[in-house]
Parts: sequence; structure tokens; C-alpha cells
Amino acid sequence: MQAFSKMFPEKLSKGQKKLLSLAALGSQGIVLLDEPTTWLDAENKARVCSWLNDSKSAFLVATHDKKLLEYCDNVLLLEGGGLKECSSTAIKRFFQAGH
Repeated sequence: MQAFSKMFPEKLSKGQKKLLSLAALGSQGIVLLDEPTTWLDAENKARVCSWLNDSKSAFLVATHDKKLLEYCDNVLLLEGGGLKECSSTAIKRFFQAGH
């Protein structure tokens, strides 16, 4: 992360900008994250998942990343104008249906 922080922002990729912004969050009370793994390669997605898992913060995450959902204690699915709590089985079916 330190190498990124010394670069000009226009030289950073979208993924590098995403990682830098997540690193800057530190430990907050409640953190809102919109697609935190978008533009990241597999290695950096794993870093984000590990960071979420190890953090003391509470997170509200909007994502289409199935792997990221495995790190969530509770999953709410927004579908058809409604919001419902889902089990891991329901989430798997949702993604298998092509959503």
C-alpha cells in the first residue's frame, strides 16, 4: 500500500485506487462499501475478504461477488423491489439463476 500512496492518482489503476481507499478506512464504527472487490484481481479480492473478516468494524456491503458473501454474517437480498434475509443456499440459487 505504501508504494501506491506515493504515486500520482492518475497513474493508479482502478483496482489500486480501490485498495488504497479501503486501506484508508482504518477501523470505523459502521462502514458502507459499494462493490469493494470490483476491478480487483483474485489476490487482492482475497486481501479485501481477509480485511473484512479481521476488522472490528461493522459493514454494509453492496456486492455481486459470491465469494465476498461467504464472509458476511447476514445477507439481505434486494430483488423485485423487496428486501429479504437469505440463507447461503438461497444465495447460491440466486446466482445459479443468472442474477
